[in-house]
Amino acid sequence: MPGLIIIFTASLLLFSSALLAAEKLIFYAGAPPLSYAEGNQPKGLYFDIVTTVFDDMKEEFDVTILPFKRALLHAYQGKGIVIGIYKTEERALRLDYSDSLHDSEVVLFINKTRPFSFLSVHDLKGKTIATKLGWSYGPAFDEARRHGEFQTIQGTQQRNFRLVIEGRADAFIDDRLPGLKTIKEMGIMDKITFLPHPINVGKLHIAVKKGTNSQLIQHFNYHLQQLKADGRYQAILSHYQ
Repeated sequence: MPGLIIIFTASLLLFSSALLAAEKLIFYAGAPPLSYAEGNQPKGLYFDIVTTVFDDMKEEFDVTILPFKRALLHAYQGKGIVIGIYKTEERALRLDYSDSLHDSEVVLFINKTRPFSFLSVHDLKGKTIATKLGWSYGPAFDEARRHGEFQTIQGTQQRNFRLVIEGRADAFIDDRLPGLKTIKEMGIMDKITFLPHPINVGKLHIAVKKGTNSQLIQHFNYHLQQLKADGRYQAILSHYQ
């Protein structure tokens, strides 16, 4: 009997520890003001929205910052919740997604001296488009890229803007808010503008390994809806526009 009590007590302690374990939120740097870091501390729109929701959920959490591809890999492996990613067919096979925490306009940044008309991805035929490594820009763009309708060059955000200025790329595709922030910091607002028609309105989500934490996703969605309904979501967003 004492042995059974010890086993039961140990099992109860392990179960309680699992319940109390903090969720691991994985942010990636490199896309200010959406997601970036100051020192080892994540900052930005995604951080403010997601941590506010988790506080409302009364969920304990730890935060970590990883490069985007490693953040995605950790989510695939069930090592945490990746914050602020697009949903693609390939990723959907391995991840469960929340509702959209932010709808981001993806636009084409161009050289002011070399404008062109853009209404659909077919208008990019024969052009060279600068992109960021590993990023998806919506189904239409991704499919056109696979079919070789245009060429792409991959690089960092600042390098891609320089490629556009130098005429080595016809456009750089990027989220509107990070792109505007970068051209202001680089002092190139007199050289770069963006085309008004978005190439995609991308929905950004949190995501977990498929089949591992559906209850948390449902809980998150409920509190995210409450955040949007009571006006606090818009107040957070206004700091970054």
